[in-house]
Amino acid sequence: MTARNSLLSLAAALALGCLVSCGDSTGGSGGSNGSGSVSGVKSSIKVVGDTIRYTEERTVKIYSVDEEARVMLARSPQENYCVREDGVLSWETVKELPDTMTLSYSFGTIPGELVGFLEQNGYDVEGRVVLYLFEDEYYANIFLGRDSSTIFGEWQETPCYVDLDYYGGGVGCDDTVVEGTLKIGNGSVTEKSTTSVSKNYWMYDKPFRSAFMGSLYERLATGRAWPQLYPHEMFTEDSVEVLKVMGDYMIAVKEQTAKSQTFEIDGKSYTARILKSSADYRGYAGGLDYSVDMEVADESETCRITVRSISKVDGEYCADKYMDNYEWDSEWDYDDNEFEYADAILWSNAEEHGACLKRIAARGSDAAPAVAKAARRTAANKIQIRPAKKRLFAR
Repeated sequence: MTARNSLLSLAAALALGCLVSCGDSTGGSGGSNGSGSVSGVKSSIKVVGDTIRYTEERTVKIYSVDEEARVMLARSPQENYCVREDGVLSWETVKELPDTMTLSYSFGTIPGELVGFLEQNGYDVEGRVVLYLFEDEYYANIFLGRDSSTIFGEWQETPCYVDLDYYGGGVGCDDTVVEGTLKIGNGSVTEKSTTSVSKNYWMYDKPFRSAFMGSLYERLATGRAWPQLYPHEMFTEDSVEVLKVMGDYMIAVKEQTAKSQTFEIDGKSYTARILKSSADYRGYAGGLDYSVDMEVADESETCRITVRSISKVDGEYCADKYMDNYEWDSEWDYDDNEFEYADAILWSNAEEHGACLKRIAARGSDAAPAVAKAARRTAANKIQIRPAKKRLFAR
């Protein structure tokens, strides 16, 4: 079963409740607020200056706690999907787990290899004890507290974990630091997490250094028909790759503003104009709504590129009229029955603009080989660092 949420994944992490636009602005970013609730999850967002602060809160019912055996019996979370069965869509709750889940726990001192990492990231470790909350026999989230005599009370969340089945086992930490608490009472347990990221992480505002433009340059240089130009790539920084593509194909920029650029490939001149681009957060549903509308012209013809995507399908967008635009994925329910669901929506004039770009391309498909993206690796430390962490009640 695939984990659908990981530490605000920073993509599941997108139940962001405000509208923030790039390019042609229709909304502001400073101090915006919003909130929403999806599948029992409360979410809220603050965008202050260049920082996005996303908060997610989940509560599940506790049936029993055995403090002697150090075991909790809790209600399992559920997830809604836009399911397609025999060509018919339905918005429904799918049972992917047993009705209840058993969580075991233990206490201990802070592992020595974590002390430096936690201190460097602002955690108070003085006099603290550790709560290990096991989701199964191999994996435990690590929380900080001051009393190891009982699990009841409030614990501070950390981005660290024990994983006995990953790269040889041991302790590790995510590379995104969270602020959060775990509150355990007699009848429920609530996890509340806040992650802060740079606004540029999702809303990079320099289109001519974006992944989108890197792909566009290469299409014009080679005449190849690439599968798709995805709108989110307009808001994804990829300066190194863009400069590499420009160097490999000898692309020279002649003139540039915030929304237009004139450049040459093999002496042939092109102008790219961004008519509209926006990245909107859908707080009540989770996910992003990206759109790009632009023109690319040579001396004789203008190609129009219009693409839009919604990164998460909620009940509002689970409708037959979107059937031709869905991107599909599949999962398995608790009884091992595979089901197909709409994972995202993409609107695109890909066939039209692809044919047009090929007509105005500077060179044919026998041009230099495509440039491969450089591998991005995180340097190994004493502590394992990986970008996605299982959340306690997130899927």
